[in-house]
Amino acid sequence: MTQFPDKTKPGNAEAGWIEKDDYAARVYVVFPSWNFTNIKSIEYIWDENLPDGTISTNPYFGNIKLIVAESGRKNMNKWVFEERNIYEDYKKCFKGTPPAVGAIALMTDTDNTLSTAETSYKNIRVGYKNDPFD
Repeated sequence: MTQFPDKTKPGNAEAGWIEKDDYAARVYVVFPSWNFTNIKSIEYIWDENLPDGTISTNPYFGNIKLIVAESGRKNMNKWVFEERNIYEDYKKCFKGTPPAVGAIALMTDTDNTLSTAETSYKNIRVGYKNDPFD
């Protein structure tokens, strides 16, 4: 589970533009590999312009796929609940069966747009639909 509040996108960021690759909210799901160049990751983002569900490739590393989990400004300054099927998202992004999740990373950045952003993250979990610990 993830929740994204606050601002949707810092400055004039645009997906796919290295010099503008900033998002107020990112949640990475990392699939490790013994070979560093084979590490894959799904990056769930909140983008102001791209529609929900858009999938694109990170401009820095081809093995990182961006999925727009939230779009627009309508939910700014609100808590937004997001629930994803990581297994199915991986198959859409990488056309195969995913390995086990190795890490979750959170990121709020504005270095490319030289702007500011603030995001809060809460109740992040990776598990199974019928988790016995619920």
